Amino acid sequence: MVGHTAMLTELALIDCCSMYHRLFDTLTPLMLVFALRYSLFNPRAFPIKVEIKGIEIEDLRRLRRRDFLKEVMPRFRGKAGNLPPASHSGSPPK
Repeated sequence: MVGHTAMLTELALIDCCSMYHRLFDTLTPLMLVFALRYSLFNPRAFPIKVEIKGIEIEDLRRLRRRDFLKEVMPRFRGKAGNLPPASHSGSPPK
C-alpha cells in the first residue's frame, strides 16, 4: 500500500503547471489559481508576483483550499492566456 502525501501531490502538480507554461507560454485560469496558492505557502520554492484588488494576501493564507478557490477563481476567469473564461479541458490551447 502506498500512502498519500498532499505535499508530494502539490509538488507534482506545480511541476506540471511549470512545464505546461514552458511549452505553451500560458496557463489556464485554474492552473494560475493553483500556482498562486502554492506560491503563498512556498514563496521560496515558487515565487510569483500577483496583485488581486480587494484581497489581502494574509487573508488568502488563512483560507482552506476549497474556500481559496471560491474566493480567487472568479477574479482570474479569462485572465490567463487566450482561453475563454473558466475553461479547462485538459487540452493545450489552440
